[in-house]
Amino acid sequence: MRNISGQLIILAIISMVIFGPLGCDSHPSKNEITAFSSYGLEGVLVKDANLSTIRSAIELTRNDTILTTATLLFGSDSLSFNHTLGLFDSVFAHQISPDTAYGAGNYSLTVIDPGKYADTLTVAVGGSFGMTISDPPNHQWRPTDGIVSLDWSGSAMAEGYVMAAVKSNLAYSGAGYSVYAGEQVTAGSLRPDSAFYLNAGSVVDTGMYYIYLFAYNGSPDKQFADKLLPVPIPTQLPPSIDVGDLEGHFGSLVVAAFDSLHVVSQ
Repeated sequence: MRNISGQLIILAIISMVIFGPLGCDSHPSKNEITAFSSYGLEGVLVKDANLSTIRSAIELTRNDTILTTATLLFGSDSLSFNHTLGLFDSVFAHQISPDTAYGAGNYSLTVIDPGKYADTLTVAVGGSFGMTISDPPNHQWRPTDGIVSLDWSGSAMAEGYVMAAVKSNLAYSGAGYSVYAGEQVTAGSLRPDSAFYLNAGSVVDTGMYYIYLFAYNGSPDKQFADKLLPVPIPTQLPPSIDVGDLEGHFGSLVVAAFDSLHVVSQ
């Protein structure tokens, strides 16, 4: 009996040396997996005087998987998954009218993944504004006329502007030319060789053109913005969201009422 007891004591000592003391305060194994979720948000809000609407589209992902059951609110307005807007799949969207429903100001964008994540971002939306073609004054352009000059009243709170041109029958189709105009400016010019020519600037593409101006805030997602705007934006701006576990692009665009220009060959 004494030999068995002695053997048990020796085994206990060996176990303590190899495995260490056991109990509630023991450290976790280095191989233990800690759950972590990262979220991505890509989206845009477009306030368009030509359609008298405000439309938004947002794709939300968790660990690169599209979320379908999250709650998204812009101010007090809910975004619906696979909204009847019908322009996108697997996207939260909403549409309201008129375009003046959101004045210039800061708005909350609330993102909730029930039981896992919740945060509220601040989104700036610019004010409505007007734009006109100042040169050529008769709104008819010929190859000998040079640049096309635009003047605008300015959008309250806008960070910058985009000038755009497209054949009148191709607006909202993904066609057209656009260029960033700069920040805190109220005038700019379009290069005809880029906006009105075919074949690398050798043939004038005559016809009626619509000239647009967009005021932007933040970093609108180009993929969604290009489907909601009359003309695609030039390039994707740098990411605007980096808050804890949430990263991505979001911004607003305000579209002024278009002006028209007749392009002729001579």
